[in-house]
Amino acid sequence: MKVVDDAEAVEVVDREGRRRTIDNIHQSSDDVVDEPFINPGCPECVHMHWRWAEYLRAGTTLGNLVVSPRFNNNLGKPLIPFGSDQDIEIAVVRSNAGEEDTADFRQLISSPAESLLPESNANPVFWYAGTGKRAFDQFLTHGGFFSGQGSLPAISRLKASLNPARAGVDNPEITFSVSNVLAHPVNWTATLITVAVAV
Repeated sequence: MKVVDDAEAVEVVDREGRRRTIDNIHQSSDDVVDEPFINPGCPECVHMHWRWAEYLRAGTTLGNLVVSPRFNNNLGKPLIPFGSDQDIEIAVVRSNAGEEDTADFRQLISSPAESLLPESNANPVFWYAGTGKRAFDQFLTHGGFFSGQGSLPAISRLKASLNPARAGVDNPEITFSVSNVLAHPVNWTATLITVAVAV
């Protein structure tokens, strides 16, 4: 699903027929995740936001209630580098053996959609694809986060390392390990898919 097109948020139609933007993922082992509004939402989740709502801005009545004065939501626009015209596509699919190194994650999306709820014993995989149209761009600069302490600050350690077996290949692999001093570790791997673009 394309969520950013030429640096602008894309509206999609949700299950209830409402037009809205998709600007984050909250991955949890729980069946239901509370959507954030005034509350931070899903404190046990692994979070990633590539955009924050425009109303969550420091200096506004609502923003002053819920965000730090230093918080920068980029005025509700996607959190990509200034001047970039990149696209962002996402997908959440079931993990299947042999699909780790696919050249096109879109081929992994099943129709009809398979359940990814905990009782299905699925291991969901989140795909994030940034596509640049310039000779130079930066991707995933917004990062992601996990707090084992809910909305309280947590002491976390992040370790990123290049998989030496894939260091010289076209699609290098970087493994991230996030461990919280008071909770269980969260490990994930990112494969950088490089595509040559004529400029």
